[in-house]
Amino acid sequence: MLERLQRPFFENNEFKEKRTEQEDAPKIHQLKMEIKTLEDKLREKKRNSDQIDSSFIQRERDRHSKTASLTFREIQNIREKVRGLNPDSDDAQKLVNKRTELEHRLTEETAGRDRTLTDLNRYRRDEQRKQESFLMTDLIEKRKKLAELQAK
Repeated sequence: MLERLQRPFFENNEFKEKRTEQEDAPKIHQLKMEIKTLEDKLREKKRNSDQIDSSFIQRERDRHSKTASLTFREIQNIREKVRGLNPDSDDAQKLVNKRTELEHRLTEETAGRDRTLTDLNRYRRDEQRKQESFLMTDLIEKRKKLAELQAK
């Protein structure tokens, strides 16, 4: 008689367990798919970051090198003009002063370019890390939910 009273309870409990498993199956599947998507996004971000950084740096270097080459040409033209003039004349002195100014500017631009590229690259990497950390946080939360659902 005791078995009889307990039997419906166990059968009912088994039914509830099966029902929750069936209800949780779509949730588990959805979480697995979301986890896979987040992992793919992370891999893609890491892969793209190296390509973006190198192409970005190359573009910046090209832009700065064009400016530097124009300044260098201007310096060369001034040197050519000075060669034909009397070194003591006012025109020659003005050209020499302008050449010196351009040389200083060229040096500053080169140093500034290196600092700028370093700063920009650091900023881009920091932004990338932030985005990756957000994705990792989402990924960890989804994995926790999945573990909780699978533990039921």
